[in-house]
Amino acid sequence: MATQATTIQGSRSAELRIGIVCINVDPVSRDALETLVGQTPGAHIVDNVDWMVTPREVLRMLEQFQHRVCVIDFDEAEESARVTRKLREGCENSVTLFAASSDSRPDQIIGAMRAGCSEFLVKPFHADQVVEALGHIASRQPAKLPVKKGRIVTLMGAKGGSGVTALAVHLAQSLGQRHNQRCLLVDQHPALGEVSLFLGLGRHQYSFYELVHNMERLDSELLQGFLLKHSSGLHVLDAPQAMQAYQSTPSDAIEHTLTFLAENYDFVIVDTPPGLSEDSAAAIRQSERLAIIIPLSFPQFITRSGRSSI
Repeated sequence: MATQATTIQGSRSAELRIGIVCINVDPVSRDALETLVGQTPGAHIVDNVDWMVTPREVLRMLEQFQHRVCVIDFDEAEESARVTRKLREGCENSVTLFAASSDSRPDQIIGAMRAGCSEFLVKPFHADQVVEALGHIASRQPAKLPVKKGRIVTLMGAKGGSGVTALAVHLAQSLGQRHNQRCLLVDQHPALGEVSLFLGLGRHQYSFYELVHNMERLDSELLQGFLLKHSSGLHVLDAPQAMQAYQSTPSDAIEHTLTFLAENYDFVIVDTPPGLSEDSAAAIRQSERLAIIIPLSFPQFITRSGRSSI
């Protein structure tokens, strides 16, 4: 994925007029589009991302721009229509959606318009078409960005038995009951986590990791089928019941899933196992806060100089 982050950060605010995120656009078309976009002052291509991008991620990438655009490759019509509908709903009309396709038949164009696109660009791109489409955007008043309040907080123990799960449960319940926050507690242990036991809930047949492996179909309706719901109002994503149920989980899928969850809750609390693994590192990268729990009994040897020997 290419990015112009350095160039954009060095630009004056007045020059940050149109920000563009490409979604699954093939490299040749993406390079051609970048050249043509350069003919419109203040327009920048920020990145080219995959199908799993969430509305929250798009809004973050484009938050500094007056006008925000997503160019979605419609050569895979069914998948692109699904992503378009998700962005249209999640971005609440603050991002303008363009379709791009080498197929310009009427039914293809109509399908893109019905999904929520306002412009249809034919590949290979032509300068007049791209400049005109961006001109329509620049003539509009900038849309107001919706406020996204979801925060991800990860708790990790320096060693096993540090009381991380108990703290995660109490934190999540406190946020919900005392502060009236919509809160989700994620048990990220790869097997036999204890969150559901702490809350007196039965095991769920589906776990957080199974949700991650269904990232392509993830929406609010699918999520409801994975949740354990406590009487306090706290929602829980359970750990797998079986040992080594998911030995290999892509880190980017975990990151995308957590980002989606943060769009649906005020707080997402993640209970991770001790030790830094690829899975826990993915959670940390998406978190606004990380708490590392170190018990008072943790051995520490102090030398005469006052420095720890470990």
